[in-house]
Formats: sequence, structure tokens, C-alpha cells
Amino acid sequence: MYKLFALIFLVSFELNSFDLNIIEKYFEYNKYSHFKNISFEKNGNSYPVVLQKNSDGREIELFFERHLYNEFDLNIENRDMFFIKSGALKGVGGMITMFYNRYETPKYLLWLPAIRKVRSIGNPLDHNGFGILDKSLLFELKLRKYDDENHRFVSEQYIDLEIERGSFTTGKYSKNLPSEVIKISDKYIEIESTPKYENWYKKRISYVQRDTNLERKTLYFNENNKLLLSVYRDFTEINNEFIMNYRYSIDHVNNTERVIFMPVKTIKINRDIPKSFWSDSTLENL
Repeated sequence: MYKLFALIFLVSFELNSFDLNIIEKYFEYNKYSHFKNISFEKNGNSYPVVLQKNSDGREIELFFERHLYNEFDLNIENRDMFFIKSGALKGVGGMITMFYNRYETPKYLLWLPAIRKVRSIGNPLDHNGFGILDKSLLFELKLRKYDDENHRFVSEQYIDLEIERGSFTTGKYSKNLPSEVIKISDKYIEIESTPKYENWYKKRISYVQRDTNLERKTLYFNENNKLLLSVYRDFTEINNEFIMNYRYSIDHVNNTERVIFMPVKTIKINRDIPKSFWSDSTLENL
């Protein structure tokens, strides 16, 4: 009897540890935290780009540049700097500083070219997400930690998972987007995650590729189990490391679509860039 209980405990422990490892890993991939630094910037005619289609069918296109430095120092978890390169917000830049102390509020700086000043601001979602971030993306890239939610293993099964691509047609850059729906047939772990505190969603369902720990699809629901948001991700591989370079989201409440696409040639990892680059002075000298 003792051996039976010991075996049950051991199996349970291994499953829980296994699930936690999966969650930690896909959080790492989504946040790009497995790199010392990573940049997305123009290379030739290739740009990192955000495209949004509004409910009236109008399409908005925006080029951007982003530079992330992880494990910045003993207190700062990372600094994330971006510059908007086109559209009505061209010239605007910003930097988000995240701290290891989860109770320390992230620091948001915004460079305003019209007055040539750097200003400290509140939550960037109150400022239209700098034109780049939507609600789910800010949590995915920056704010949400894996222990901010309760996670429940739902199933492991072989799925013909389709990665949606969006239907953008009018923008100058839309012709360069991957356009075909791709099907990735593989074993997937289905995980249900519920926030431990009040949030804009009640639960989310993640489909994580079994062998790679890549979160390919996420569905967000409200308290009435109504679908709020669908997110699809694709990844590229550079130097044997996976990098999310395509993210397509559908906002089912506001009937909008958004694509963030970073062509492979725009991605630079672990370069010899001094930490001083991630500073107020860089924003001020745009």
C-alpha cells in the first residue's frame, strides 16, 4: 500500500512539474527572455510592421523598431525601447523598464517629438498602446508572469492546428505578409489559465506544441464563456533558437484584426550593444 501511494505521489509530482516547465518555457518564448538582447529593425526594404483592420474595413499600417535588453542589472529585469517609423505617430519613441520586484510599478517613458521632451506616463494602454501594443500583447510581452494565473492541464492530443494569417490587402506592406493559412499537425498540450486577480478576461486556453513548447494559439474568454480574443503565432528559428515573428489577433468584441510581423532579416540577437543605449538620452537624440 505504501508503495502504491508513493507511486501515485511521484506520478502526480512529475505531471505538475512537467506542466509548470511547459508554462515557464512558452512564457519565455513569448517574452523573448531567452536572449541577452534582441532587436527588430529595418534591413534593406524589410521592416517590422503592425497592421490593423478596423470594423469598417479600414486598414492602418505602421513600421516600427524595437530593442530589448534582458537581465539588465540586479534590480531591472529588462528595458524595452521602441521607435515608430511611419504614420501619424512617426517619430514617437518609448521605453518600458520592468523590475524584478513584482510590486514595483513598471516605468513607462514616452518621447514626444513635437515638444522634444521625454515624459513619464502611466499605463500605455491609456495612450492607445503607443500605436503598437494591444491589451493582450502588453500582458503577453511585459506584464503577465506565469504565477499571476492558476494553470490547469486540460488535455494532450494530436491536432491539425491552423495558424490564421489575416486578410490585409490595401497597405503598402501587406503584399509582403505571409498570406496562406498554415496547418501544423502535431501533439499539443491544452492548458487553461485563470487570473488570480481581477482582469479583462476570465480565462484563456493555450495550445502549446508538445515537442517545442511553442504557444501557437490562445483563446481569451469572459465570465460568460464568450470568446473575446483569438491569437495565432508563428515562429522562425535563428541559431537554433525559436523567435516569435508573426502574431495575428482577432478582437471579437470590437471586430478588429491586428498583425505584427518581423521578417527574419529584421531580427538581430545578442549583439554587442552597450547598456547605455537603453537610456533617456537615446530617446532624446532620435
